[in-house]
Amino acid sequence: MAAYYALFTPDFIAEVLPPARIGALFPFLDYGGEALFQLTDDEGATVEKLFLEMSREVRERGLDYARVLKTNLYQLLLTAKRAYARHGLLPTDATARKPDVDLVVRFKRLAGQHFREERAVPAYASQLAVSAKHLARVVKAQTGRTPTELLDDLRLLEAQALLRYTDHTMAEIAYALRFSDPSHFGKFFRKQLGTTPAQYRAGEKE
Repeated sequence: MAAYYALFTPDFIAEVLPPARIGALFPFLDYGGEALFQLTDDEGATVEKLFLEMSREVRERGLDYARVLKTNLYQLLLTAKRAYARHGLLPTDATARKPDVDLVVRFKRLAGQHFREERAVPAYASQLAVSAKHLARVVKAQTGRTPTELLDDLRLLEAQALLRYTDHTMAEIAYALRFSDPSHFGKFFRKQLGTTPAQYRAGEKE
């Protein structure tokens, strides 16, 4: 089974999509949206083709490659949005979220901003004006995962991106993600994926 992912900043795609509207136009990119949904075979083929085209542009860096990347990315997002709408997942009233759902959305937003330097759940609970126990209970009920597990998920995704797309050393990545030392980072990575960071990087580059 193949998997593809793209990492981009709001500023990168601002030329074709204003950052302030990304969550509204493509709710699957919003913290309150559904991250997983099914594509048809045709939609999947289209998305795969766009991913491969973007990968080629990144490698070859031809004339105006950045503009081509932005155009392909926007087309990919539109294709995904059609599938999202087909499943009836587009929000009908973004303001009608239940309090528990809203708390999880706000936690995910904070976690996405601060997971590198802050892993203590009570610190997030304090910023959200709730108790750590309440935050843990609501997040677990709504997502099936604890706040700590969601924070670990973010650190793992960041680690994978740094291993795949940078030449940073294992030590540099470990300290960037606030691990006490590279050994601790290695143990965390192996526990999450069943492989070492070095093995993951070697496999990705083959």
